[in-house]
Amino acid sequence: MERYTPVSADAIRYEATIEDSKTFSRPWKISMPLYRRIEKGAQLIDFKCVEFVEELMYGQYRKRTP
Repeated sequence: MERYTPVSADAIRYEATIEDSKTFSRPWKISMPLYRRIEKGAQLIDFKCVEFVEELMYGQYRKRTP
């Protein structure tokens, strides 16, 4: 479960509770503030998602089976 709570005009609090009994012995939580950066001349840059990029970048570190 995720929750976003406005704290101010430039900040929100992010909270998540992870419940997966097959993976974890008990639920666990995380909470952190998220801030908006306001800078003169700031721009949003496009990110091109490349399919299978993890394999291209980290494939050499994969454990090989005989």
